[in-house]
Amino acid sequence: MKGELANLDATEQAELVRRKEVSPLELVDAAITRIEKVNPQLNAVITPLFDKARAQAQEICAGAGAPRACRQRRFSAIQNLL
Repeated sequence: MKGELANLDATEQAELVRRKEVSPLELVDAAITRIEKVNPQLNAVITPLFDKARAQAQEICAGAGAPRACRQRRFSAIQNLL
């Protein structure tokens, strides 16, 4: 399923997170796996910030009980990294 996650659009990914079928960290890891696979041919990611993206995804996971606005801010931060 990990490889399939990177092929879903953002709406589908968000729905999986909402239903707790995947975590934000799993989505980030799927995106990183996809980037590592295709970037040698595309050279689209010049400065990978994978560790930072994973750290922010872990913060989102840890903040699962946080107010929605706080969670949304954290999710937006991850989208800006990828």
